[in-house]
Amino acid sequence: MKFLILLLFLRVIKGVLIPCSMEAIEKCSRDKRLCLDEREECGPCQEGCVEMRDMFPSCVKIDDTLWRNFQAVYEPLYKDGDNTDEKELTAQLLNTSAQFISKHNILNENSSYTLGLTPYSADSEAEYQQRSGYFYVNVTGTSDEIPAYDPPTIATADIPKNIDWVAAGAITPVKEQGRCGCSWTLGVCGAIEGAAFVYNGFNESVSFQQLLSCNKRNLGCEGGSMTIGAIYASDNWFGGLTTEKDYPYLDFNGLTSDYCNLTTTPTTPPLSVKVADPVEIGGLGTLLSYTERLEMFKLALVEKPIAIVMKSSCLIFSNYISGILTDDGDCACSDSTCFDHSVLMVGYNDTETIPYFKLKNSWGISWGEDGYFYVAQIQKGSYGLFGILGEGIMFDAKQYITSTPIPDVMGDSSFPIWAIIIIVIVCSLCCYICIIGIRLKKARGKKVAE
Repeated sequence: MKFLILLLFLRVIKGVLIPCSMEAIEKCSRDKRLCLDEREECGPCQEGCVEMRDMFPSCVKIDDTLWRNFQAVYEPLYKDGDNTDEKELTAQLLNTSAQFISKHNILNENSSYTLGLTPYSADSEAEYQQRSGYFYVNVTGTSDEIPAYDPPTIATADIPKNIDWVAAGAITPVKEQGRCGCSWTLGVCGAIEGAAFVYNGFNESVSFQQLLSCNKRNLGCEGGSMTIGAIYASDNWFGGLTTEKDYPYLDFNGLTSDYCNLTTTPTTPPLSVKVADPVEIGGLGTLLSYTERLEMFKLALVEKPIAIVMKSSCLIFSNYISGILTDDGDCACSDSTCFDHSVLMVGYNDTETIPYFKLKNSWGISWGEDGYFYVAQIQKGSYGLFGILGEGIMFDAKQYITSTPIPDVMGDSSFPIWAIIIIVIVCSLCCYICIIGIRLKKARGKKVAE
């Protein structure tokens, strides 16, 4: 009895000494997970293991089998080639990520975010840069400069506390860009889709392949400027953008399809969205404080989703699987040279213990929380964590609705040309007979009068 009382006392006062029952420990161990405190919930993977959600059990050992398991799950990105040195390097990079993940999750049991293996955990620095694809172009003072966002005058206390464009139905499914460095297209297209939804309820994915193949001022899968992409979308010879369904993505493996598969006579594929008036939010060359940027981005998000730039090439971001990111590790970003990626900002929430921004990535649903991630509203320089308050772009856009065409009888192959000729001849004869009849009637009338 005394032992039970002592045990209860220890669990209440110092739960970490006896954190879980034996039944709970055994249950969590089957998935190689730690058992948490008196809640008896299964938490992060045990030391020496790492989470890979696309496997079961999802906690896998960091040993010689890790690379083989990882390659089997993410085969489209990591095909088994003949280059032994390259395979060994990739396996080493994966092991580095796995050790980093395991250390973080064990030492930060109460962290607001969790790391695990993702499809991009074995990428080299060069592969990060190739995949991200965004680069900054200074257009200040040139014809490419777009107008600055003019936020409405609203008292800070009156700004909504929670905006979620995903819940509102304005956001299309998460894309997977693969090895093509086309994030600059996906951020732009996401902002256009959101704007068209706000205007007239349009809810389809527009073609980012169109921007890759037809916007010759950017470099396709080798990267591009979000600003130049926005200018193309709002002012191109085609008149706007078509849908992903009509012009699907072709460049997953990283090679740009240079041929622009669009025509205007007739318009093929059909024009779907008219885009206008891109505006810049924040700006990398604009002197604004963190507080000013924070409020400006929230005011813009009240109106519609925003394409933004950020830094992504670091272990924390590539291995993120859930939660609110409260630090950015090697992805801190304070000037225009560090940005390498474009994503879609889809909301924010100021009602949670950790206020955050919600963002949509383009690395598929096996990364992050089904392709989304959350960044805490924590001041770090003037751009915030990962530089997400550096620069944004939003648009006016609407679904293009064609007028009902007038039937072309003459060009309708179901109405033969010989029939048309006969009708014309008959009509002409009838008219001729009518004219002769009228003249004869007039002649008789004159004779009667005489």
